[in-house]
Amino acid sequence: MVPEGLDVVAIGDGDLIRGLRLAGLKRCHKFEPTEEGIGGMRRALEDSLKDPGVGMIIILEDYAKYVSDILSESTKKDLPVVLEVPSKLGVRHPDVKSFYRSYIRRLIGFEVEV
Repeated sequence: MVPEGLDVVAIGDGDLIRGLRLAGLKRCHKFEPTEEGIGGMRRALEDSLKDPGVGMIIILEDYAKYVSDILSESTKKDLPVVLEVPSKLGVRHPDVKSFYRSYIRRLIGFEVEV
């Protein structure tokens, strides 16, 4: 849950962005994995990470590889939280439960059992 007053930003393909807009998300950035799109994706992520009004960034898991250097720097800050979501083509991590358990432990400092 994002603290009250902070925005959620989404960076992804048309399918992800359409779904999140239908859910009410306003700050959405749609990109295709082209040279131009990757440049835009990087700028959108950097701008969102610097914006104090952003509490969470949702990025398509397939797109994270294009901005991995920026994402590794973002883990040094508490906010915004960056959440990689799987694409319609499947997940990048074979054991999704283990991946997210580790991810949550890294974010909040302790393990949460679901």
